[in-house]
Amino acid sequence: MNKFFRYFMITMLLAAFAVPVYAGEFSPPPPPSPSIQELLDRISALESELSAAQRPQPTPRPVANPHVRLVQPQSLVLTPGEVQYVDLTVRNIGNAPANNVLVSASPSGDAPFSVEFVNNSNTLGNMGQNVDRTVRVRLRTHPDAPAGSHSLSIGFAFRTRETNESSEDSISIRIDAQAREPRIMLRDFTISSGTIFPGDSFVISAQLHNLGEGNAYNVQTTIAEGLDADSIFISGSPNTPFLQTVEPGHVSLVSFPFTASSRMAGGGTFDISFELRGSDRAGEAISERVTYTVTVLAPQEGDNRASLSLSLGAPGGVFEVGDRAGISVVVTNNGRLPARNIRVAANPVSDAIVPQSTPRETIGNLAPGESRTLNFIFSPTSEAASQYHAIGFEVTYQTGSGDDTETFEQFAGINVHNPDRANENRGSRPRILISAYSVDPMIVSAGREFDLSMTFQNTSTTRAVYNIKITLSAVEYEERSGAVFTTVGASNTLFVDRMAPGEEITRDLRMFTVPNALPRTYNIEVLFEYEDEDFEEFTERELLSINVRQVTRLEVRHLHMQSHAMLFNPVFVDFSVINSGRVTLSNLNIEMEGDTFDTTGMNIWVGNMGMGNTANYSGQFTPMEVGEHHGAIIVSGEDATGEVVEYRHEFTIFVDEMPVWDDMGFDDMGMMHGRPGFDDGMMMVEHGEGRAWLPLVIGALVVIGVGAAVTIFIIRKRNNNRDIFQDLQ
Repeated sequence: MNKFFRYFMITMLLAAFAVPVYAGEFSPPPPPSPSIQELLDRISALESELSAAQRPQPTPRPVANPHVRLVQPQSLVLTPGEVQYVDLTVRNIGNAPANNVLVSASPSGDAPFSVEFVNNSNTLGNMGQNVDRTVRVRLRTHPDAPAGSHSLSIGFAFRTRETNESSEDSISIRIDAQAREPRIMLRDFTISSGTIFPGDSFVISAQLHNLGEGNAYNVQTTIAEGLDADSIFISGSPNTPFLQTVEPGHVSLVSFPFTASSRMAGGGTFDISFELRGSDRAGEAISERVTYTVTVLAPQEGDNRASLSLSLGAPGGVFEVGDRAGISVVVTNNGRLPARNIRVAANPVSDAIVPQSTPRETIGNLAPGESRTLNFIFSPTSEAASQYHAIGFEVTYQTGSGDDTETFEQFAGINVHNPDRANENRGSRPRILISAYSVDPMIVSAGREFDLSMTFQNTSTTRAVYNIKITLSAVEYEERSGAVFTTVGASNTLFVDRMAPGEEITRDLRMFTVPNALPRTYNIEVLFEYEDEDFEEFTERELLSINVRQVTRLEVRHLHMQSHAMLFNPVFVDFSVINSGRVTLSNLNIEMEGDTFDTTGMNIWVGNMGMGNTANYSGQFTPMEVGEHHGAIIVSGEDATGEVVEYRHEFTIFVDEMPVWDDMGFDDMGMMHGRPGFDDGMMMVEHGEGRAWLPLVIGALVVIGVGAAVTIFIIRKRNNNRDIFQDLQ
């Protein structure tokens, strides 16, 4: 076709050029003839136009256009002081992938709330067509925010293959200012015993109320002040449940077991400060402190009586609806007379916890020092909320030979997880606390090692926690700098990878107390750092109280006392007493033991001696029998805790009879006879021989006089001879 067309066109052009030749003189002058190459170029252009007209045209390609939008939520309601976590759903509704997607959020200028992204969740990377992603933000409303409506702008920045693009959405937010502040407090205190003596155990209980109009969160009861190893101290595990949410009108019970130190001789009154700690909706700390006074009677102020105490064994773990939870109750008579007509009644605080065993038990009588164990079983119903539920155990008994009756109540409880109501406290943070700890020995000596055992609990019934870092650090005090306690053979940091809801774990540490620690109660701060399943980070702090006493040391030096003595003659003793410990010693006393001695001159009451002080003492005692005898010098005192420190020096002394100075004489050989006496060379003579020492003494004087005269004569003779020789020279 193309070849035919080319020939046809060439023929037509040649014909057109030939027309003017035959036209003759009547034709206009011909145009200039084109060259052959120009003809070929024109033909090629015509071919191209014809070919393009016959080729089918392609369909236009659509333009790539990704588009990122907010799907939900479209509106939110916040209350003043609230912290709310919100998940934003983001979708690419365009027709192409969006790369390097970044989300931003900014409230309007007058909005009374702030916004921040949790764990960098606003960086989404690449999003394909119709792909959804979730962004988590934390909204914190100002505590004094007024009611009103505001806007939260959500911006998106992303990149196509060639350009940077952006889009924007918004969320409508309404502030509901009807919420009010919580007010938590302890009230209606009770004590398990009306009369307390040194060495007695007792329980103080109180009701925890929220009298405000807003929720309180993460509420816990602690003892702030008033504990001391020499007066009142904790003697068991307190019933102080951790409450994730305390709603307005809430009432629950807390109790602490105490013991009055047996070292108190005179009794007295002691103030114990209880503190409630928690937070409001804004996360701001709230606290309330109340003081309760305990009176301890001196032993001589009361009659003999019975005194009961309870030891409650609450089960660990979490119980579902219908599970059976057993609580053991050990009743002990710590008094001086039998306890009669003992009755124990179990009273769950919530009607959603029902007994599965007899809720009341009668023991009868308990002799002094006798114990009895009872077992009670309870089960949560479908109405039980997912939280800690307290159970009270009321004890009534007759205290002595009369009809006097004592009544006290102590509390334990169980953790319940009800799936149907598990989300009631979902907004609360999971919290780790120290549910129990013990120190061995109970009072730690400075410069010594001790064992510390701690039990940690995840109080949340629904949320597990991960990557738990536990750090122990001693709280510093003004009178000293640096840590009082250090770990032995281990780090002061513990790590736990996971704790399930309600789980408890126990860790043991060997600790050392610095030698120069002052005697007092010190605190160890326990810092918990952990995450939940959404990688949100939390921190909690707890305090442990440890009683420290200084090592006492008493020395006696430079002791002088003879090893031989005469009957009825006083023996003198000199020595120095040194308080080489780090505490003042009181009631310092010096005394002597020995059945064959008159020790009146060795019983000395000194009083107090400060640390590092030295004092010199002299005394005497009189032996009352002849022979070898044994005795001991004892120096004793008391440290700040009432513990007695003692130095004991045992000795042996030989006692001879008094010498007799009459009826001494000589035998036939002229020698004095008698029996040996003292070690210094003196002799004691026998009685009834008719001899005396006088001739012996006179003879000795004569010999001494003659010897002196001879000596003087010789010296003079030598002097005269020397003078003669000198004259000859």
